[in-house]
Order: sequence, then C-alpha cells, then structure tokens
Amino acid sequence: MRIVPYKSFGDVQLGYHEKDVVAQLGNPDQRVINDAGEIELRYEAIVVRLHSELGAVEVTSRPDSVRIEDAKVSRHDLPQWLHQMDAHACDSYGFVISEKFGVAVDTDTHNDGWISVFVKGRWGELIQDASIG
Repeated sequence: MRIVPYKSFGDVQLGYHEKDVVAQLGNPDQRVINDAGEIELRYEAIVVRLHSELGAVEVTSRPDSVRIEDAKVSRHDLPQWLHQMDAHACDSYGFVISEKFGVAVDTDTHNDGWISVFVKGRWGELIQDASIG
C-alpha cells in the first residue's frame, strides 16, 4: 500500500467523506461511532475514521509492506525506518509516531504492526507526551 504523507493511504484519500470511502472501498463490514464521536468504517483489513466536517482524518491498515517516498518497507521494519528517516520520530504509548510522514505504527507485538496515516495535528497530544517524558 502506498502512503502519501498527509494525503492518502492506499486507495483512501484523507479528507474523503463517507460516501467517497464507500464508493472507493464498498460497504463496510461495520459502521460505528468511536469514543471520540467519529464514524469508523471498518473493513476486513482497513479502518477509516471520519470527522463530521473534515472527512477521513485517519486510515489504519496492516499491509505486509508499504511504499513511502521511494522506499518499500515491511510493516515490521517500518518503526525502525521511521526513526532513521525522521530524527523527530518518537515512541509514545506503544506507537512510533512520525510527524514528518504523518504515520503512526503500533509496536505492540500482539497487534502485529497496524499502521495509521493521519491528518496534521491528529497525533499531536501523544507526540507532546513523548517529548515531556
């Protein structure tokens, strides 16, 4: 899956509204409201989180590898790659978060490398917590 920082993850563009996501991916397996009051469209291998006004603010998936910039990186190597390519990447609450690339990777081995691509500012609180700690 291709990551375009702050723009898209695979076929889903950040900013897409629900109708756009459904047109691109089909009907979701589940449509729920999460604790933040956002709509989550859950598919077998992807979750799209939608803000009522901003559209898709986060796309989460677990592909075997991603293409980011000119590199093809396995999901298991992505945390290390982010640290190498972004001097400001941080570890916070079980994630490696890169503001440079707009990417967060779940490093909990139980979750096996879920990758989230997000809009600017989305993970700012966790980044802030990492810089304090």
